[in-house]
Amino acid sequence: MEMDNELLEKMRNYCAYQERSRYEARQKMRLLKIPNDTIEDVLNTLVEENFIDEERFTECFIRGKFRIKQWGRQKIRQHLQQKGIDHHLIDQHLENDIDESEYQENLAGQIDKYLKNNIMNTEADRAKLLRHFMAKGYEYDNIINHLK
Repeated sequence: MEMDNELLEKMRNYCAYQERSRYEARQKMRLLKIPNDTIEDVLNTLVEENFIDEERFTECFIRGKFRIKQWGRQKIRQHLQQKGIDHHLIDQHLENDIDESEYQENLAGQIDKYLKNNIMNTEADRAKLLRHFMAKGYEYDNIINHLK
């Protein structure tokens, strides 16, 4: 089956606009009601032409979510898994792309800011803080260590 050049160009533009995973590109084509065999052909072409690169996508995703949104490792991992990224690739990049001291400073700064704006009188207040930072993807032990 011959690939539709208009579709291929549309997908090139979609992937050039921002980094995309294979999963995101596949979902986009499913929304456009493209047949599965065509989807796979287009995906393979996009990978060959370097419009899709899972490694590059993972690096950019981690950097953006950590530095801009200030997410913790758990939330980043969960979102990458939802985008179909291999767990070995996720682990490798979480290890290499996030500096541990920067990670700890980031968490400490966020906790300090939270404590300035919230009164911590009861166990319920403490539990609320824990829930807040765990929802941002930070590990329980790291949160507790910064509260001491």
